[in-house]
Amino acid sequence: QQIAERMSDAIMSGLHSVIVTSTQGGEGRSSVAIGLAMAAAASGRSVALVDANVECPKLGDELRLDLQYGWVDTIRAGLPIKEIAVHAVEDGVTLIPLMPPKGKNAATGHEVVQLLELLKDKFELIIVDGPTAQSTQIHHCASAVDSAIIVRDMQRTDTTAINEFSYRLRESGVQGVGVVENFI
Repeated sequence: QQIAERMSDAIMSGLHSVIVTSTQGGEGRSSVAIGLAMAAAASGRSVALVDANVECPKLGDELRLDLQYGWVDTIRAGLPIKEIAVHAVEDGVTLIPLMPPKGKNAATGHEVVQLLELLKDKFELIIVDGPTAQSTQIHHCASAVDSAIIVRDMQRTDTTAINEFSYRLRESGVQGVGVVENFI
């Protein structure tokens, strides 16, 4: 309930989009992104949860959904995003899934920016399950959001790496950077 109230207050103060990222894979980005989206939706806000882990999309699998197409397919085909959006009535979160590329090129950071531009007027908050600091696409993805949350596995990632990544995110145009320490 506290997280839901804080998310609602942040939205009222101008927060519109957040990328959840980490310095490396396996630190809990998807779990944190899902939790944040559910908390914000619990406050009555319209929330989109976007899978933008362009190298290894997996939100659909983690949520145990059987999906055929993702947002990159609809953008490339010129179709409306609502064709692939999955709205969970109980949770109030709308998932914008990304499917692993099947012989095609993976989604690009430019396409993530294009997607977020399409969604910004349709949702009060967009939570992006983004790529890691090691991705070549992180700069483009981060340039399209207001804020970032870096998920840190306390046993694997030192504070120096977090500080350096935070600086890089700010250089990309991110206004606020927070850290969630995950005890996996």
